[in-house]
Amino acid sequence: MFSEAASREMWTPVTPMPIGNPPAPIEGTKPQFLAYALGWEVQDYHGHKIIWHSGGLFGFTSIVVLIPEKNVGFAIELNAEEIEPRFGLMYELLDHYLGLPKQDWPAKFGAYRRTRIADAQAAIRQKAATPAGVGPSLALDRYAGTFSDPWYGQVVIGKDAKGLTVDFMRLFLPDAVLPTATSASQSRTSRVRRQDGSVLGFVPPPRSSFPRRRAPTRLRARAGARR
Repeated sequence: MFSEAASREMWTPVTPMPIGNPPAPIEGTKPQFLAYALGWEVQDYHGHKIIWHSGGLFGFTSIVVLIPEKNVGFAIELNAEEIEPRFGLMYELLDHYLGLPKQDWPAKFGAYRRTRIADAQAAIRQKAATPAGVGPSLALDRYAGTFSDPWYGQVVIGKDAKGLTVDFMRLFLPDAVLPTATSASQSRTSRVRRQDGSVLGFVPPPRSSFPRRRAPTRLRARAGARR
């Protein structure tokens, strides 16, 4: 059974946690001490000890908060993942129960979230504007040649003015069990195209009367450099 001794053990700090510096406009959430107990975070808020933990699944979040000195506890459950109602309501309720001045915490956390998103987008744009100078580790001529593979057969890597090409001299398509095609479902047919985009051939969908077999097909395509 849950007892007073069990509660003390569960809420006694075990692992100290580093304290960061929350940016404006949520700098007022910075604690003076922060630790992890047995499944709970223990910290202070404006000199008052609070015990809390949050969690969530896709589309659903929750927070449980305890204020031992006030004999107060509350839970927040939302069918949303945004931080504005979750942490905004948490700190509004903390201010209320601790008799602190009222603040618009949802608006503060909303501004914080928008700033984080804008900073991340700016970092992505900056990274994309200066791509890394990477390329093939060897000269393209070094990749050209005829290669053999038990599954694909002979594969010829060539080079033309646009770069490398790959020619599967004999490509075996693996066995597949597909639904019987109907007049409204001709898209089940597999098309094999040449390098110029024209259709090289078709592999029809198997019907119940067809034997299951591998269909030999020659396929030629362009090998693009990975970046």
